[in-house]
Amino acid sequence: MVIGMQYIGLKELRYVEFDIHNVVAFSQFWKSGRTWSCLKDGRPDNGIHLITRGRARYTDAQGNVVELVKDDVVYLPRGSRYSVEFIADSPTEAVRTILVNFLLEDSANRPAALYPTVTLLGHDTTGEMKTCFQDLRSAYRSSRNNLATKALFFSLLNKIAEQNVVQDQELSHCGDFIRQNLTTNLSVARLAEMYGISETTFRKRFKELYGVTPTRFINDRKMELALELLRAGDITTEEIVRLLGFYDTSYFYKRMKAECGTTPADYRRNHRFRWEESDNPDIGKEKR
Repeated sequence: MVIGMQYIGLKELRYVEFDIHNVVAFSQFWKSGRTWSCLKDGRPDNGIHLITRGRARYTDAQGNVVELVKDDVVYLPRGSRYSVEFIADSPTEAVRTILVNFLLEDSANRPAALYPTVTLLGHDTTGEMKTCFQDLRSAYRSSRNNLATKALFFSLLNKIAEQNVVQDQELSHCGDFIRQNLTTNLSVARLAEMYGISETTFRKRFKELYGVTPTRFINDRKMELALELLRAGDITTEEIVRLLGFYDTSYFYKRMKAECGTTPADYRRNHRFRWEESDNPDIGKEKR
């Protein structure tokens, strides 16, 4: 985070006053393994970067990494310090990207950024964002018409913001889907594919909505169901392990010990006793 910088979230841009100027758009071609760094001086402007071929790995000054694949869109804040490495899909290909640089100011004409760190904005599942990037690049390269360039850039920002809103609304039902399908193969890769976004985007959006990673959410819900099945008393621990896809029985025992402080057998026995006690009014009464 840059001291004195104002931050306006991408979705907030739809409702607040701001100014954008010095919009520049151009294509880039990178050999595999090439790097670019602004760790020393920091980025002079804001940027939005689309990967159209290959991959990229951004690493900030704190060591945080953002991995990008084809059709991912990343935001690069003004003043941020990072390095980026480009990785081609094959030795004969180059990594291709479209970069849009711009300056952002808030309503009081103070320098502003969308987010304080390098941030994945989304994955272009429909090709619409790529079209916006290409139109903007073509307009800037052919005419340098400031009005047309700004109009196309605003259209791009709105398209990215709209996609983020739609994805968040769709992901709001993901927790229920997971709870209803705990006995199936619930990998993060499968869930991301189901929602039509990259794994990186899915992990980020899921954590924003639920406060934990998707893997932690799935494991926690599985443990809740496992405890429910143990309380039922008519299914063995080994059957629970197989049904819910835990790594093995030993792993399940370790998780039980770590999270509940007891073994599956002791948990079942202790809970069954309390259930029977509450169900039978004569159990536990002092005899007279």
